[in-house]
Amino acid sequence: MVSVAFLLYPGAFAKDIRYIGSVETISGDISADMARGTVFLDTNRNSSFDSTGIGIEGVLVSNGREIVTTRADGTYKLPVYDDMNLLITKPSGYAALVDDMLIPQFNYIHKVAGSPDLRFGGIDPTGPMPTAINFPLIKDNSARMAFECLIFGDAQPYFNIQVSYVRETAGKMLVARDNSNTECLLFEGDVMGDDLSLYPPFNRIIAVGDTPQHYSMGGNHDLDFGATDDQHSFDTFRREWGPEYYSFDVGMSIS
Repeated sequence: MVSVAFLLYPGAFAKDIRYIGSVETISGDISADMARGTVFLDTNRNSSFDSTGIGIEGVLVSNGREIVTTRADGTYKLPVYDDMNLLITKPSGYAALVDDMLIPQFNYIHKVAGSPDLRFGGIDPTGPMPTAINFPLIKDNSARMAFECLIFGDAQPYFNIQVSYVRETAGKMLVARDNSNTECLLFEGDVMGDDLSLYPPFNRIIAVGDTPQHYSMGGNHDLDFGATDDQHSFDTFRREWGPEYYSFDVGMSIS
């Protein structure tokens, strides 16, 4: 397991670990024929697009096949597929809300029939597409020329005792260091070593570092090996972490 810090930023800032919630789903009597919703500035931090929410223009939204940018009022519209990830690219200068394990909530999994019978459960059936899927964001100061991220590769615990090795290495490091300058935390594949039931204890250990915007990429040891085809092979990963393919923006663009 290797950690790398890059582009160290000297000025202190604290990432907000209290912005906890979920992407807002609004259901109606009739299933939607398109994926619709709003990306908005969540001014009162209640995860709901209410009268205080402000639509954000120009945010990339994707269904895993097509990509659109939000209109001036923050709205988007995309085709619906029976099995897809609906997600945004978090813009620089904003932060997504997180769950109680500090994993960013920037997507909605739509899988009408759910996963086939998989050892680690996969995804429960979602049923029809909701009327609207709204993505809340808050402003932060990630649009900076220099920033710091921590990058880990191949944690890959195969057994519960090996999860304790993660606690003794990455967990203790994250607790001991000052993470107030840290913009994001990345795990670059093979988060698990085939036993996907170990995701929850692993996530609890990493969350003690109080570092939000915690992203992971799936590797070959994060697959549902009981899946008969690629369509379902990352379902448990998707349930725990989100899309297997995604993007997010930090830092300043240089023209």
